[in-house]
Order: sequence, then structure tokens, then C-alpha cells
Amino acid sequence: MTHRLLAVLSALCLLVTAALAADVATPPPATDPAAKKKVIEQGMTGDVIAQLFGQPAEIKPMKVEDPATKAEQWIYRRKLKESTTSSSAAPSTMPAFTMSDANNSAYQIHVPVAQYRIQRTTIHQVTALLMVNGRLQAAKQWTEKTEDYD
Repeated sequence: MTHRLLAVLSALCLLVTAALAADVATPPPATDPAAKKKVIEQGMTGDVIAQLFGQPAEIKPMKVEDPATKAEQWIYRRKLKESTTSSSAAPSTMPAFTMSDANNSAYQIHVPVAQYRIQRTTIHQVTALLMVNGRLQAAKQWTEKTEDYD
């Protein structure tokens, strides 16, 4: 009787464990709007793109032959990486002290001095959108690297 009770309890525990595991393994439905990925598609209006990604960093008007056509290039920049390093510039010398000899001739002793400068490197992802009459026609993306020195 005890063996049969243990077998029934073991089977019941296995059923409960399997039911709980199935509950945990089931992902929640993707109804959350924040879970949707922001994607641009050809033909989207400028208003929709501005709602998704904000106003562009730069808008460049473009020349077209048809005066009824308005073409612009919208530029977006997103910082991907920024790093700062210290590097040694060309060494210089600095007078440390002056000596004189028996003839009262003065000599200056120069010591080398290391000069350092700060280098800032920034990598941006640049997205250019070709907007014709307020609608997206084409898009291009690349990275730009800039370096500044203090």
C-alpha cells in the first residue's frame, strides 16, 4: 500500500512540475507596442519617420529638374562609440639650470620634457534618407570616424 501511495504521489508531482514548466516556457504574447522594432519602409511619410526617430540632425535640400518635385536628404547621426586616449606628442626640451665656467661663459642645460595630448575618437552611425515630395524613396547607412586633439 505504501509503495502504491508513493507511486501515485510521484506521478502527481511529475504532472504538477510539467504543468508549471509549460506555463513558464510559454512566452507572453507580443502585443506590447514597445516590443515592436522601429523599421522604416519605402513610401513612409516624413511625419511617420519623425514620430519614430525624431527630427533629423540635418536636412539638405536637393536640386531636381521638375519644379513641382521637392527633394530633401534627411541626415540622422547616432553615436556608436566614443573613446579617449592620451598620446605623447613630439618631445621638446626645457632649460633646467645655467652653469658658468672659469671664463664666466654661461651654459644652459636642457632636459627633455614629454608633452601629452588627449585624443578623442568618436564613431557615428549615419543614416541618410532621400525624401521626395514628403515620402521616403531610398535610404543609405554608413559609419563615420572623427578624431579631435586637445
